[in-house]
Amino acid sequence: MCDVRREADLSAAIERAVAEFGRLDIMYNNAGVATATDGKGHRLIDQGDDDFDRLVSINQRGVYYGCRQAVIPPQRSQSLRAPGLVDRSEQFPLRL
Repeated sequence: MCDVRREADLSAAIERAVAEFGRLDIMYNNAGVATATDGKGHRLIDQGDDDFDRLVSINQRGVYYGCRQAVIPPQRSQSLRAPGLVDRSEQFPLRL
């Protein structure tokens, strides 16, 4: 398990997968939250900046970091093909 808000955690998770399986063929990039920092659902007007920062950090930055870390090693080595990415953030598709 890793914290998708930390790019280093995602990089380490991908490195572990490659070390164990030899390569990364596909990455299912699925992390997201819809609750406030206290774990309870609140109306939008009742949420604070910390709640919004957490939501953006996980739902957007985490997806970005996952995509970026999945394609960086193959792009650097030129001998590997970039893995297929399955991204569950249809609202914010990323072109690689």
